[in-house]
Order: sequence, then C-alpha cells, then structure tokens
Amino acid sequence: MTYLPENKKCHKCGKIKNKNEFDLNTRSPDGLFSQCKKCKKIWTKQSNQNYQLQKRYGITEIDYEIMLKSQNRVCAICKQPEIKKRNRILCRLSIDHNHKTSKVRGLLCHKCNIMLGHIENNPGLLKEVLKYLKGE
Repeated sequence: MTYLPENKKCHKCGKIKNKNEFDLNTRSPDGLFSQCKKCKKIWTKQSNQNYQLQKRYGITEIDYEIMLKSQNRVCAICKQPEIKKRNRILCRLSIDHNHKTSKVRGLLCHKCNIMLGHIENNPGLLKEVLKYLKGE
C-alpha cells in the first residue's frame, strides 16, 4: 500500500498544498502527481494549445506572440481587440490562414474571422456586399 502524505509541494507553483489538491499517480513513489490539479490543468491546456498551433498552422507560441505584438494586439482587419469570451474568459485572436496553402496571414477577431470565412471562397461576393451597403 502506498503512503500518502498529508501535504505536498507542487513542482510548478512551489506551494505546499493538501494531498487532496493532487491527482493520484500510481507510478509515483508517494502516489501523487508532482503538480497540483490547478497547475496540471493549466499546463495541459497550454501544452495542447502549443501542439495545435504547431500541427494546424506550423507556428509556435512565440510566433503567435510576435504576430500579436506586430498587430498591436488587435485584429488585422477591424483593428479592435477580441471581445469574444468562452466560459467568461477572453478568447485569443484567431489565426487566419489560407485554406488551400495553409499559409498564416494574420490574427483576426472572432467577428472578422467568421465574416472572412463566409466570403473567402467567393471574393466577388465582397464587391456585392460593398454595393449593397452603399445602396447601389
């Protein structure tokens, strides 16, 4: 039977926490993960985001941050910051890319990304939208 300590230090945040704040790990000598549940959740989410950036778009988190900074942290089209939230957390700007070549073009807010997605396969549609808005 594995001995479970009452408290343990998280290797990520460095805080000493109650054993109940750690997931069980049968491969660990003390039977607990080295990271607390909160840190493990953050790390897993970041790791997944980094993997998705590399796999889907061929860029790293650093590439994303460089693009974001070069755009002054706003959408490349409307020049506004992202306002969309998921679970009350502000979303990141979307990575816009050419669907045929997969080449990344820039970062867009949710609204502009959706708009562009609707007209991307039919650029002539944009001319019609402009005519409509001008009342022609």
